[in-house]
Amino acid sequence: MTDFTLREATPADVETIIRHRSEMFIEMGFAPDKVHPHEEATRLWVREHMATGEFRTFFAIAPNGDIAAGAGLNLSSFMPGPISPAPVRGYIYNVYTEHAYRRRGLATLLVQHCLDICSAQGVTLVALHASTDGRPVYERLGFAATNEMRIELKA
Repeated sequence: MTDFTLREATPADVETIIRHRSEMFIEMGFAPDKVHPHEEATRLWVREHMATGEFRTFFAIAPNGDIAAGAGLNLSSFMPGPISPAPVRGYIYNVYTEHAYRRRGLATLLVQHCLDICSAQGVTLVALHASTDGRPVYERLGFAATNEMRIELKA
């Protein structure tokens, strides 16, 4: 893994971010016809939030220059409370490793990088949604399941 470097995504990388996100959802069992219709709205969201600095993506770059893996970090305003006194929380999105580069610790490297950024900025609470395959990676880094609940409302 030491031969991989990290770099931050630029607006020129938006299509890779979208592809990683779509492939991640498909591998988690979502039907492609449920994933692909959201790509344009996601593309717009990524561009807007990258421009403000609220959303950043980091890539693990292989020695040959390939983007081997990526992870996104969203820092957003959140009401302070006893769980987290900080007014900003982190959310990690789109942790995805290309098939040829799996099982090399790249997801761990990228998520730890996101956690380091959060820590340096005083962010004390970071969340993510874990796939079945990703759960052990996140648990090794200290993530734990919580009692958060959700509801999906009809638009």
